[in-house]
Amino acid sequence: MATILTTSNVHNIPAVCRIPEKGTATLVSPGMLLTSTHVVGTADACASLTAIFFEGTKKKPVEVKLLPQKYFFAAAYPEYMDYCLVACEEAGLLNVVPVTIPLTKDQWAPVTEGDIILVVQHPAESSDSGKADPEVGDIAPAAGSADPPLVMKRFVEVLRHRDDLFYLKTTRDVRTAGCPAFNDRGQLIGLQSQVRHPRTGIVNHVVSITAIVKHLFANKQLWSINRNQTFEEVWNTWYVKNDITRILSITANFKSRAITRETILKLCEHAAQREILNTLVREGGAQAILNALDIFIDDEEVVFACIKALWNISFSEELIRLCLGGGKSLGMILDAMEKFPKNEQIAEHATLFLHNICSGNDKLDFERDVEERALTLVHSTLRTFKGTVMLQKFGFAFFNSLIATNLRNAEILVGQGVIAHLVRLAQERKDNVLLMEVVMRFLGFIAQNPRAVNMYVTSRDVGMGGGSKGVSVITGLLVDIMLKHKDVDRILLDGSQALWGFGNDVACRAVILQHPRAFEALRISLPAVISHSKVL
Repeated sequence: MATILTTSNVHNIPAVCRIPEKGTATLVSPGMLLTSTHVVGTADACASLTAIFFEGTKKKPVEVKLLPQKYFFAAAYPEYMDYCLVACEEAGLLNVVPVTIPLTKDQWAPVTEGDIILVVQHPAESSDSGKADPEVGDIAPAAGSADPPLVMKRFVEVLRHRDDLFYLKTTRDVRTAGCPAFNDRGQLIGLQSQVRHPRTGIVNHVVSITAIVKHLFANKQLWSINRNQTFEEVWNTWYVKNDITRILSITANFKSRAITRETILKLCEHAAQREILNTLVREGGAQAILNALDIFIDDEEVVFACIKALWNISFSEELIRLCLGGGKSLGMILDAMEKFPKNEQIAEHATLFLHNICSGNDKLDFERDVEERALTLVHSTLRTFKGTVMLQKFGFAFFNSLIATNLRNAEILVGQGVIAHLVRLAQERKDNVLLMEVVMRFLGFIAQNPRAVNMYVTSRDVGMGGGSKGVSVITGLLVDIMLKHKDVDRILLDGSQALWGFGNDVACRAVILQHPRAFEALRISLPAVISHSKVL
């Protein structure tokens, strides 16, 4: 049935407007109209169009321009998905409450065959006569009015429901498009249009609003509709298990800081699943994590989650190459360490990450300023968390990797007093074989740089722990560790290298020769040295 609306009996639906000579549109967000693509055409075509609100009411009509240059999105596929979002002027519409588009499944209203729905439309001219259709276009004029208003409200029955479309009874040859359809509770359930198709003739159907919302989500356009949603509503609607593209689409569609934050935390959790890491990186998940690290640099929980996720990714050299863009990305990791110097978890995972990306067969090259900053921050971290053995082990392993590529880094670390820290660490953790392997490796590298050795020997800086007393302590430490772990070839080899390297300095040589067990340590290391030489 059709209910004729006049200026005297119109039900006020101010968010519905007319696009003159084209069809209908609905305000769904401040400055945003939902209509059919058939109504507005292309972005260029609709630049000259306007929308008229409050027609047939006691209020003065307000005409606003469409602003496709500000925002325009028209569905291109599939063909039946006939909808468009286009921006419009907001002046004069401040008191218009937009119609709610349901963005999450708890708001999606079910529609079944036999339901009666309300369609608000502005019939366009008949395609045959160029005039309003006599059955539905002759709208009763209000008293004292010469011309009928153009708004018509129709209550119609849903005859069929097929996938994303609801089919209605056709109304001769009236052409309509972009018309909002509501259920009996006033919820928007779709866009109605009646058009003539070359193959099927006149078709009167409603495109489901749920289908439109899903299409917008797939095209990352839901952000254009200003709605307040909770993270739980969004996640429960759009997340698909282990689907990284879905998670990234959530961040693209819902721009609120709260939803972005929670979504990134979920994305970081997925990085712990090794079987989907390749997909995560290749789909842009790692870059999203890096971006979040920058955006949420003041949020300690998010920073830790991002660092931990990047650490998981760093076990694959291929993946780390794909996700890191050089100094800027590494700089964000260092920013996090600097921002939260007392957070042990951030310190540990950031150090492990740095170790992973600069070790292995395909090491990442550090820019010089980034490299020096990393050395300083990791050293500070090691001094802060002296009791964390894992952190100490991988921190010194990181130093070893950087010294191996640039011996000058040995001078930087000696100048920062790292040997004084190492001595205390080795004295307390001498029984830890894995840690001692890394420590001896480090001292072996230091000994290969005469300038670093000289800096240590001649230093009068108490913080460096050097001078003649420091040399004596280092010598005793090297000998003790070699004798204690005489069955570990790696320790013996690096210990021998360190003793010979320090011994190239005259002052150090005298101290080494005076140690009662130095020759014994060198003697037991000979088989390991010879074996290593044969391999080379």
